[in-house]
Amino acid sequence: MRIHQEVIRRAHYTLDGAYRPPSESDAAMRLAEGWAYKLIEKEGLHAIVLPEDREAMHVAGLSASTIDALGELVEWYTSPKQAAHMRFSAARALSEIGAAPTNDNIDRALSFFARAESEAAFRTKPQMEDECDFEALIERAKGHVSSIAWTQRLGETTQVPPVEQSPAYTADSQVIPKTDSLRLAPTASSCPALATAPCLTISDVGERLINDRTQDKSWDDKMVRQARMIVDLFDRFLTDERRISDLAALSLADIDAFDTFLRRMGKSYGKAPADKARSIADLRKRWAALPASTVGLEGKTRNKHFSFLTSCWLGHGKPVLLSTAI
Repeated sequence: MRIHQEVIRRAHYTLDGAYRPPSESDAAMRLAEGWAYKLIEKEGLHAIVLPEDREAMHVAGLSASTIDALGELVEWYTSPKQAAHMRFSAARALSEIGAAPTNDNIDRALSFFARAESEAAFRTKPQMEDECDFEALIERAKGHVSSIAWTQRLGETTQVPPVEQSPAYTADSQVIPKTDSLRLAPTASSCPALATAPCLTISDVGERLINDRTQDKSWDDKMVRQARMIVDLFDRFLTDERRISDLAALSLADIDAFDTFLRRMGKSYGKAPADKARSIADLRKRWAALPASTVGLEGKTRNKHFSFLTSCWLGHGKPVLLSTAI
């Protein structure tokens, strides 16, 4: 299923449906976004702007300020927190249409989505003009690309297409949403099935994943210890600071808060057995007294935390109850 045509068409309209010609600043930002998404399409969420990229954009007529803005956009889109959000969103969409949210499928889907956004920003014409019902997939958007997001929740009047009507996943067949305005926590009224479901905690799904990985011998003892440490820390963070015991209530604000928490935690966390017995407030107090050089996890380490948590939420590669809430 292609979204190119609709994304491009809606990029010309405001939320109330009125046409608004783009201003010069809008055009410059859209141009920067077009190049940023083009790089992400080719290189994935590890994309960086190389000197040869800057030269190519200069030859194409981009101003120095636009090229600088593009670099900032790429850095933001590929930051650990935003990259994790994009992968959560892609995995959720894949699960809802019946496609397996494997890492390979998520990567291919994100590449397809980046291509569609790039073409929309460049105001290019899609290669194909297939007709389909986009109302069930993307909300009405303003002129800025970042407002095109998946906001529908299960149980509302607009329904996700049944699995039996969805073809097998291909790079040209699925719609992947952005995460800027994604609502991750269905309410009881909008999702009756989830309202009566038993409470499921991060400890529940984490331990299930650890058991599976241990049984298939894909994790060694060190990996198991690291996984349990991540699960324990995130579980205590949700309970102590966010007052969340059921993962169905988890939202992007909670993930943002955890990312900020990891940026301020002591790098030596976990080495002392007493760390597991300390409250989150006590840990924060201790970390606040540490030298700046010993505080804050690096991007690759935070990525490891989010990658493991993503595996938990995806039910280790199989659509589960949590896929409707994450």
